[in-house]
Amino acid sequence: MTSWHRIAFLDRDSTVVRRDTTDDDVVPAQGPVELVDGAIEACEGLKRLGFALVMVTNQPDVARGTVDRETVVRANDYITERLGLDLALACMHDDLDRCTCRKPRPGLLLQAAATLEVNLGRSSVIIGNRWRDIDAGVAAGITTILLDRGYGELLNCQPDHIARDLVDVVEWIGVHLTTNSR
Repeated sequence: MTSWHRIAFLDRDSTVVRRDTTDDDVVPAQGPVELVDGAIEACEGLKRLGFALVMVTNQPDVARGTVDRETVVRANDYITERLGLDLALACMHDDLDRCTCRKPRPGLLLQAAATLEVNLGRSSVIIGNRWRDIDAGVAAGITTILLDRGYGELLNCQPDHIARDLVDVVEWIGVHLTTNSR
């Protein structure tokens, strides 16, 4: 196992996987998973900058009974392989379950840090397109980047950076979370 000192947490839907809606439904059970433009290159860039890559995703449709667990696992395995991720974690609960792993709670981030034996701090980062991602990052004490998909959601916490696309994300991280943070 590689020894990591920091993690780049990536949300799944509309961050690395194409989706054009703000509701909480999972990527459709039927049909291929389509990566967003630049996802592979962004992950390669983050690896070059010394980050472990961890996908953290809420998938409440499992709890709602509209998608089965195996469909989510298959999709996540495919994404993990295509992007060269080190770990992928999914919360398959709904808000009413009040679990600690569903973003905006930081449970998935803390679980990944424990699994990869990384002490989280400002040199780790979460990249997501929703307020839940930003709140989870703030709760975990890491740097937060909102990938602006034009949803116009109200944010509870101000992100450290608002990015227009994944190229912007990697460029900003390269400048602001450089080698002195490793």
